[in-house]
Amino acid sequence: MGKWRKPCEDAIKLNIDGSTSDGMFTRGGIFCNSFGHIILAYSKFYDMGTNNTAESRALFDGINFVIQQGYSKIEVECDSKVIIDCHVEYQSFSLILLL
Repeated sequence: MGKWRKPCEDAIKLNIDGSTSDGMFTRGGIFCNSFGHIILAYSKFYDMGTNNTAESRALFDGINFVIQQGYSKIEVECDSKVIIDCHVEYQSFSLILLL
């Protein structure tokens, strides 16, 4: 994965990730402003699921926060091409894939 890139001046950035081990999954994310200051970080643990489930839930949680807080511009970084491809058609924000 490359160097972290700050979002546009009027946007916030959400970096998400998810993982599984023995069928159990966890996910999380971190929101930063254009200065790199952390706005919010979150993580959640769940019972059964796949890597794609974990990544997708991390994005879902982040989008819910954005909606609740009234942010209008968000950039998302994710290392899952599957998740990016699934959400790109319906996006109203910028998704960035980092592999």
